[in-house]
Amino acid sequence: MDDMEDKESDLERLSKDKKEETGKEQGNESDEEMEEADEEEEIEEKKKEAEEKREIEEKREGEENEREQFRTGALNELKDIEIEFATLKDKLYETQLKKLELELKLCEMNKHPDFLYFMKMIDENFKGQIERSINLQKYRLRCLNSQTGAYRVQIHQQFIRNCEDLKYGQIRKITSDWYEINKERRTMDTASLQTPEYYQYNENITADNVESQESISKLVRQRNSVYKEIGNMQALIKYQKVFPSSLNNLEGCDSQDMAQDLRQMNIKPSHHNNKV
Repeated sequence: MDDMEDKESDLERLSKDKKEETGKEQGNESDEEMEEADEEEEIEEKKKEAEEKREIEEKREGEENEREQFRTGALNELKDIEIEFATLKDKLYETQLKKLELELKLCEMNKHPDFLYFMKMIDENFKGQIERSINLQKYRLRCLNSQTGAYRVQIHQQFIRNCEDLKYGQIRKITSDWYEINKERRTMDTASLQTPEYYQYNENITADNVESQESISKLVRQRNSVYKEIGNMQALIKYQKVFPSSLNNLEGCDSQDMAQDLRQMNIKPSHHNNKV
């Protein structure tokens, strides 16, 4: 029994060993297959990488070619632009020269717009100065005329005032002489009658009745009235600043009197003097 068991155990071991060997062989085969698959994958990846590199290089070459073509095209366009700019510059230069030549001809012919504008300004300024000079001369003549008229009026008024002063002076002198003559006459009358001065205003009073009460009362009333009149005159002088005179009712002379006075003084009367 033990031998059988040993055999069985040996058989089991052998089977296990065989299985292990077969498993190892299978494992080795699978490893080899895996390695082959990995190698194939690596080869394929390398091929893909090479293709990708080739494509990238082709793209780079294409881009470089496109850039070179674009660069050459841009250079050609830049050359064309430079040529056109030079042509345009020459045309502008020729245009400016023609314009300057035309302006020079206009200046020689005195027809340039700027020249005409400045000439117009000069003419207007000259005309304005002439007008201002004429207006100033007219104003001065008008002022001189007004001044002459004012002097003439002043001279005429001064002459008329001098005439009036002379006239009033003569009137005052005549009045004073008349008063002195009357005073002297009264004095002589009273001296010849040997009576006081106030007797000549009272015919009823004589040397016989001068001392009577009636005559004295009459003389007192008369003297009081004289004092009252003198007080009224002094009040007028003090408060009203006037004094009664026989000259208050005098009237000025008219144009005929003035013309007559001027003729007597051998002065030819004028229309202006008559108005004054």
